[in-house]
Amino acid sequence: MSGGDTTDFPPFTYQNGAADNTGIAYQATYLSFTTDLFNGSPGANRQLRLPVLPLPSGGGTVSLDLSNPAQAERFNCSPYRSFVSGSVTASPGSTTPTAVPTLSDWALTAMAILMFACGLAIIARASRKATAE
Repeated sequence: MSGGDTTDFPPFTYQNGAADNTGIAYQATYLSFTTDLFNGSPGANRQLRLPVLPLPSGGGTVSLDLSNPAQAERFNCSPYRSFVSGSVTASPGSTTPTAVPTLSDWALTAMAILMFACGLAIIARASRKATAE
């Protein structure tokens, strides 16, 4: 990626398997490359969303779908810069990445509450056992 707002978006090479990249995934309407660096700060995301689905497994070039509202390079959703042109070239024999299932925010919250409740139950049980002895 290059050009556009280079203050917020210094040049960066998205490369699958690099130490600071968390990977490539197909989303509903775009191919997503994500890194865990946000202007050099760990724990935040710089993401490249390429609006092309699917990539041809036999190789070839696919134009970016510039009408796709998800298309852009972004830091945690804002700031972002949209594409004005471009294409993606797939190597012959390349495979389609498999989407990795993740927990939604609500599922993660519910799991945290459940773990907290289990922890309280264990502490209460240990407390009752200690007072009974």
